[in-house]
Amino acid sequence: MSIATLHRIHATLMSALNTAVRRGLRPTNPAALVELPRTERHEMTIWTTTQAQTLLHRTREHRWHLVYRLLLICGLRRGETLGIQWHDLDLEAKTVHIRRQLTLVAGQTAVGSPKSAKGVRTVHLDDDTAAVLDTHQRAVGDISPGAFVFQDEAGIPLDPAAVSRQFTILVKELGLPPMWLHDLRHTSASLGLEAGEPITQVSRRLGHSTIAITGDIYTHVSSQAAQEAVDTLAGRIGSHLRSPNRSNTYCHHPRGVRRRPERTLLWLPFISRLFC
Repeated sequence: MSIATLHRIHATLMSALNTAVRRGLRPTNPAALVELPRTERHEMTIWTTTQAQTLLHRTREHRWHLVYRLLLICGLRRGETLGIQWHDLDLEAKTVHIRRQLTLVAGQTAVGSPKSAKGVRTVHLDDDTAAVLDTHQRAVGDISPGAFVFQDEAGIPLDPAAVSRQFTILVKELGLPPMWLHDLRHTSASLGLEAGEPITQVSRRLGHSTIAITGDIYTHVSSQAAQEAVDTLAGRIGSHLRSPNRSNTYCHHPRGVRRRPERTLLWLPFISRLFC
């Protein structure tokens, strides 16, 4: 069993036992005392804007186009995307409420809570994504309560592992740089930061538990965005100071008092009468 699988199982147990503690079924959560081996973070692959556009354009007729779209544009996790139910969507307000995620436990699909408390969130949808979801909803027709947006013909939620495998094959067929399905989420965050999206908003959109996690993962991109921001600010201030329409009136007067010789001359006749 891989370390990643152990972490997924532990996360599911933590969620279930935390619920038991809240309901008074257990005094404590024994899973909180378990020490797991550290996982090695794989090197992220981040696509360019053009490559991201290629994926969305070339998969418009693909059955899982919406899955890729939500990962890439909204920055959702795989499990969060597959865990969306129809009542989580508000297409009029163009929002999706993230309340659960699908995970793999011992090879079986299980429904659990989002990765952290901040994972329970509301994410805004762009116009195109909302429109595609609306079209998909109309095609489905009658929707039973609690139905998942992404399910097979038998009404069973999609297998997360199968979605990831299919994506790997699809990327190769499209001739795009190889990447994991989860890297669509990284691409979403990176392109958002490069476009000037505030890191606080990126962190909220991705559902990170703290903004420090966002800054740690995307340090390089954040630094680029910060450099561009300070250059923009300096450019605005510099152009303001160099504006030809503003004179250096205050340069020789430290207290900022502008001398008005014309007003002084107007007072001279009155002053002269006092001494005559």
